[in-house]
Amino acid sequence: MPKQLRRDKLEELDETFALTGAGNSEIAFSWLRIAIRNHYDPAYGRLEEFLHSIGRLKFIRILYKDMLEAGMSEMARDSFATASPGYHPLAIKAIGDLLTPE
Repeated sequence: MPKQLRRDKLEELDETFALTGAGNSEIAFSWLRIAIRNHYDPAYGRLEEFLHSIGRLKFIRILYKDMLEAGMSEMARDSFATASPGYHPLAIKAIGDLLTPE
């Protein structure tokens, strides 16, 4: 997939393959990365849900990093504040360090 997609292409992909609602974590993770990069706000609810329900560092560290790079730092911090009680202590430390400005 190209890094940048037009909104109409994102909508077409989402409608055709129901990517925002994907139950498979690997598929959801890949789609959410694309959604973040392209500011596809219809997937933001699923992004929050994913961050609040999946604590695997291999997924969440990258998504939080993507959010910061996309200018979504406020959403990233808010999501972390809500989700962190359910994260493993190592994930809390890693994401906390990522979100804390130096």
